Amino acid sequence: MKKAILLLSGTVLLSCSSVTEHHHRSIASISTQQLMMESPENLSNLVDEKLGALHIYYTIGQKHLQAFDRALVDLSTEEAYQTNEYALLMAVRIEAEKIEHELTDINDDLKARKSTAFSKILQEKVAQFAAKSVMSSLSMENISFQLGMKLKQNKSFYKLSEELSKEMAILEPQKEFLIYEKNLEHIAHSLTVKNQSAKRFAPSTTKSGNITGLEFPEKVWSLTFDDGPGVKTTRQILANLQKRKMKASFFQLTSKARENKTVAKELRDAGMEIASHSYTHKQLTKVSAAELEREITTAVKDLQAVHEGAKIRFFRLPYGAGVGTTSVRQKIADNNLIHVFWSIDTLDWMAQPASDVVKRTLEMMKKSKSDAGVILFHDIHQRTADATPQVMDYLQKDGRRTCTLAKIVDDMNNNPEKVCSN
Repeated sequence: MKKAILLLSGTVLLSCSSVTEHHHRSIASISTQQLMMESPENLSNLVDEKLGALHIYYTIGQKHLQAFDRALVDLSTEEAYQTNEYALLMAVRIEAEKIEHELTDINDDLKARKSTAFSKILQEKVAQFAAKSVMSSLSMENISFQLGMKLKQNKSFYKLSEELSKEMAILEPQKEFLIYEKNLEHIAHSLTVKNQSAKRFAPSTTKSGNITGLEFPEKVWSLTFDDGPGVKTTRQILANLQKRKMKASFFQLTSKARENKTVAKELRDAGMEIASHSYTHKQLTKVSAAELEREITTAVKDLQAVHEGAKIRFFRLPYGAGVGTTSVRQKIADNNLIHVFWSIDTLDWMAQPASDVVKRTLEMMKKSKSDAGVILFHDIHQRTADATPQVMDYLQKDGRRTCTLAKIVDDMNNNPEKVCSN
């Protein structure tokens, strides 16, 4: 059954304003100090709960990722984005990253308190969970990387379907599994779409204030990277771009840019475009007015400070959530920003072989109507750093042009006959 999640015959507007709160106890609502004062067992039990939830969400995500890839064989890119599988993948990412943010927050708090023994509990728990099975290892891949852990690399990707079937047979009979599936279905159903398009762009709550790339002329592409800057992976991606003399747009989290100022500066000095992806990657349809101000207005001001006053022109909402929400769009426009969505979602945030990311990305690109658009990557994953060279090489074939968003927008607004021209 298809749901109108992303209708890519025009500008995509996605909203998650009616998503319910996560039904599990939130680490963010419990102070680390309280957990430490109570006992190590309390922290241990809470981490066990969160890792178990993370595993279920990512296992469900792997099931829908495989279904999405199968759908791509027979469907156009636009049709694949309208499937239930894509909607559920977006819901998985929202819920999984919520848990990961809570775990990294508590880890940062423990580090700040120099509570080595408690930090060790968290990392040991992740390592132990990852060792249980192939699927457990995959579900721990992103959080282990965020915690700075080096887990043993999983080499069983080739039998992933078999491993997934075994894991689903274990999880599906459990009562909790049904609760998680229902939660994801509720989030997926809460996504709404408005179909609009524009040929000129400016800060606005209307169609001209949102870009997907479907408006771009034939063979014009923009590479975009979210959630960084990281350190190792971002530098690898930068080196790949420089080797090919290509430019890309990096949608940075202000918190990450402040944390990794050296890498942020390296990107800017290399001529890459810097854009905003909020302060801390919160789902902005679920925050207060004060938090919305911080995640957009303050985020841009502080990001500009990190980049020594460099002008920020573009903003991307975390998860794309809120593009159809007037209050969120107004805040973006008030800061003289244009929102940027995507036409090619590489789904590189899910643990998978880099070769799968490449295959999926190129297949969607080849099926795009005008061989043009905005490609969404995340520069904080090793699999992304490993996958992007092949995508970059494809972009340099057959007369394709790749430019920053600023170059494309300025050309479309002022010189539409020579968009992204060399």
